[in-house]
Amino acid sequence: ESPFTADIIFFQTKQFLDNKWGTSKPIMMRDKDFGMVRIRGFGKYSFAIKKPQDAIFEIAGSTDYLYVSDVDKYFRSIITSILSNSIAELGCPALDLAMNYDDITLIAKEKLEKEFSRLGIEIKGLYIENLSLPTDVEKMIDKISMISDKVMLASVYFYSIISNLERSKHVEKN
Repeated sequence: ESPFTADIIFFQTKQFLDNKWGTSKPIMMRDKDFGMVRIRGFGKYSFAIKKPQDAIFEIAGSTDYLYVSDVDKYFRSIITSILSNSIAELGCPALDLAMNYDDITLIAKEKLEKEFSRLGIEIKGLYIENLSLPTDVEKMIDKISMISDKVMLASVYFYSIISNLERSKHVEKN
């Protein structure tokens, strides 16, 4: 028997793929067109253990076994919180969120790197699959879109009538 005891800890340093994140509750967002809007989002992320010694002290502690599922909820809450802040920081209208996924991801990933490096973790990938508006807002947008299509169609129709009237007056004069 030795006066010194030691624990042997093994970490997989591979990349853990296909981890999901999502908003458990809607994120409040201020929008110029709709006022306060609640959006939901989901996507995927991947990570790897970059500094095992930090991961031991910050995450593992004295547990015998630690699986991805044990830290997944905690990681998702960090990601969702930082994505919410990143969306607010970007300040783009709700209707333009989809075309700004890359910008939102860049802002969020930079912040996530700082937060996760403290835990000995490196976020390898972050992907937004969807940011969506509440169903009632989507229905309102659909109605507005249908009305605007009808207005456009009516405008074209009236323009063609006016053009035909002007042509017929021109033909009568000649």
